[in-house]
Amino acid sequence: MLTGPAFDGLVQQHVVSTDAGRFRLDAFDPPTLTAIEFDGDGTHSSASARLADLRRDVALAGIGILTLRFAY
Repeated sequence: MLTGPAFDGLVQQHVVSTDAGRFRLDAFDPPTLTAIEFDGDGTHSSASARLADLRRDVALAGIGILTLRFAY
């Protein structure tokens, strides 16, 4: 995923630290401060997992990073 010239600037498995903790991003675009997350049904479908994802997205937004989530 995310291969080819259009994605050359993305940093895969990028680690970011916030006051809420350290987070590993599936992909990160530094110029736009955008995180890209791929959410598999097996680990992101429960209510508790969705809440954890929401809290993580809020923590990242607090340092200026927008998260795009794609379910599969």
